[in-house]
Amino acid sequence: MRFSGFDHDGEPRILELPDLGFFLATLYVPQATSSRDAPHPLLVGFIEACQARANGS
Repeated sequence: MRFSGFDHDGEPRILELPDLGFFLATLYVPQATSSRDAPHPLLVGFIEACQARANGS
């Protein structure tokens, strides 16, 4: 387990379990700033991880 994202005060905001395919917890709300034309990188990464797992990668 590691903290990989922090706010401007240095407080942890993203927690990852790097040994799993894609696991993170965040206090951010990426879907709030995401759109079809400009998807948030966190959501793109999740979709790519799902696709890789579905394809056996």
